[in-house]
Amino acid sequence: MGCWLHEGGSSAEDLRDAFLINLFRDCKFDLGKVNIVACVTDTAGNMSKFGRLLEEMGVSHIFCADHVLQLTAKKAYLDSWFNAGPNHVTLNDDEILALNEVHDLDTMKKARRLVEHFSKSNQQLEKLKAQQKNMDTYVGKQAVGVVIDVVTRWWSTYSMCERLIHLQPALAAMAVDNKLPAPILLNETDWKIIIQVHHLLQPFKDALELLEGDKYVTLSILPFAIKAIRAALIDIVGAPGEDEAQDRVKNLANRLLF
Repeated sequence: MGCWLHEGGSSAEDLRDAFLINLFRDCKFDLGKVNIVACVTDTAGNMSKFGRLLEEMGVSHIFCADHVLQLTAKKAYLDSWFNAGPNHVTLNDDEILALNEVHDLDTMKKARRLVEHFSKSNQQLEKLKAQQKNMDTYVGKQAVGVVIDVVTRWWSTYSMCERLIHLQPALAAMAVDNKLPAPILLNETDWKIIIQVHHLLQPFKDALELLEGDKYVTLSILPFAIKAIRAALIDIVGAPGEDEAQDRVKNLANRLLF
């Protein structure tokens, strides 16, 4: 119908007033004659209240499915979500963060620390690339650096894990040659968690990529994407326990599922 520049405040009331002006004055809509199915927004706090104000007028409000999926997937960024037990699915974020005090492996924090070792030093990055060039594992492959995990960048946790898995042989060789500081090394359990988190986040990444398409209708894909994500999480939660790493990832999957 149109695209309007919003000027002024960004409170829910300001957004509602601007919405009504654009919709009913400029587009000449009439709530009594036009059936407005819904208004879709992201999940910011002011948008949530904006949605409630619209619902008071009889206009349905729906959060963007893509954004909701991203908010769910990015919980894998927090080590505390690996440590919460399956009976803690109703805790809020502040309570979940408090669980860090309970035997926290801090795998994601350690992974980011390892990534920062290379991302913040060109000299260390060149050593990592040189290691790849000297190994048969990477023959025919371009030497690459790390991928930084940023909580606001979609898919970044998945991408960080994927790149670390690719670099694992080179990192192991550097560790053996004492080319890496001991505090940033990942242990066997950490690597198991990273590999399993990469697997867990794969359906989220696939769904988000599909739902961001602009050459086809995305709404019809949503039910199938949600079903695929739920099926993958259920499989992880129901898998037989083998070790502490799998138990931690099962905790994460259980929380994402609910």
